Amino acid sequence: MQMATKIAIWVTGLMAAVCAGSVAVGWWLIGGLSLDSGFSDVELSWRSQLPEGATEVQEWSWADGFLPDYSYVLKAKVSEDEFFEFNRRLGILLKASDRSSLGKENWLSWDAPPFCDEDWWNPTEKLDATYVRESADTWTYSKYEKGYLFFKSLNH
Repeated sequence: MQMATKIAIWVTGLMAAVCAGSVAVGWWLIGGLSLDSGFSDVELSWRSQLPEGATEVQEWSWADGFLPDYSYVLKAKVSEDEFFEFNRRLGILLKASDRSSLGKENWLSWDAPPFCDEDWWNPTEKLDATYVRESADTWTYSKYEKGYLFFKSLNH
């Protein structure tokens, strides 16, 4: 076999492998970006961390389905002592007002997350009584208002 023929066969095989790989990656991306995968509720929950006596528990979650992004909110009627115990269990120990730096991107807000239109999610926007735990691109925070624990966690 001549050298030119060997090179042609090798290049043709390489091109076929690249094309097959591109088709496989494209198929995976298109499947991952379907309309349903980006806006569906997922099984995110911190409900199990609530004290046994918690009542009026409401929760909502959303996850991208493709990226690790998620948003989660929880509201529950608890005592103030139970609120502090919930925070201790989850490592949410620093008050927002006591923190000198809240990271490069401050995601700290009590607004409802995108796609959440739940009427029960009604914390005030005040941050002074907010307890925060930040790690990399995940924010988890809580506050106690009107006899309720308000809890929010997000990864963006």
